[in-house]
Amino acid sequence: MELLEVSKKGGYYRKAIIEGLDYLKHTTFYTHYLWDTKKKTREAYKDKDLPPTSVFSPINEYHYFKDIKRQYKLKVEVGKSYYDRIYKESYFTYVNIKKLLPLSSIAMKLLIFLKRHKEDTLFIYPFIFELLRFNLGIKTKNITEARKTLEKAWSDIKKQGLLKGYSYKIWTSKKDNIEYIKFKFKESLKP
Repeated sequence: MELLEVSKKGGYYRKAIIEGLDYLKHTTFYTHYLWDTKKKTREAYKDKDLPPTSVFSPINEYHYFKDIKRQYKLKVEVGKSYYDRIYKESYFTYVNIKKLLPLSSIAMKLLIFLKRHKEDTLFIYPFIFELLRFNLGIKTKNITEARKTLEKAWSDIKKQGLLKGYSYKIWTSKKDNIEYIKFKFKESLKP
């Protein structure tokens, strides 16, 4: 499977990506979630037949190519059980790596935060802005500067086309004088 092509600014990203792939290649994961990812899979087996632990490697092999000057390709072969249980069952969200690489670390953390949360918790319940700011790595204590940093990260993500239909609102609660942030998602009517 062709995963990505890295050109400009390639040295740093190429090294980081190869180190990440090397880690995945030489790491064995022990988990019970690999087998038991869907309700229909759980119901198909009796409780005594389900393994308490599954051992798997997410990557079988990867290949590193250099096509032309400063153009590199990585081809990754994903492990069979990993592919069957996780990719086929939409366990992960696919992200275009070419759009992801130009993002700052704060923008990337914000994108991952939004993608990892379930819709029912993300869009119904507000988050405390101070805690989100800390988790995203926004170090300034000035709330106005923190908002500007979040707005810049948000606009960078939007420019890359990664969060279509998402919006957010920050407000201060009159009840407890704490700043909250709430995310919204509206599906586009365009095909």
